[in-house]
Amino acid sequence: MTNDHATNRSAQKQVRCVAIPIFILLVAVTAQAQASKRIDPRLASVRRAIVVAADPLGADYPVAVCVADQLPKLTPITIVAKASEADVMLRVTAARLAPEVPKRLEPRNKATLTATLSDGAAAWSETYFYGSEDSPDVPCALAQNLITILRDAMMKARDGTP
Repeated sequence: MTNDHATNRSAQKQVRCVAIPIFILLVAVTAQAQASKRIDPRLASVRRAIVVAADPLGADYPVAVCVADQLPKLTPITIVAKASEADVMLRVTAARLAPEVPKRLEPRNKATLTATLSDGAAAWSETYFYGSEDSPDVPCALAQNLITILRDAMMKARDGTP
């Protein structure tokens, strides 16, 4: 019985020795992920933007067109034609996902909106997944949701909340 008890304690020590570094690693990874999601406080004061499709011939373009159309209606940001006039460049990337196993309700469209300030600093970025259907409304639905998330990020930047 004493030998079993000693073996049990040794196993518990080994588990603790492994568990503590794993916990520390998880905390560090979580903190790094949250740090990468930080919003540049200058995002709150952005008022002029240029919207750019990462691939003007791809799925990015229709989403970028909808972002440029809807952004002034949903935020205090106006669209400018030249990058030199902009406070921020909003870069749009979009894709239609091909599911490995087709599922009816699985999102099949995604778009990412990235805000880069005029000094080249990354201010904010977000990816949004949408719908399983194909319809002409998908690009504008992606754009409107990304703009809503951008507006929320601008409010967080203004208020200093994470």
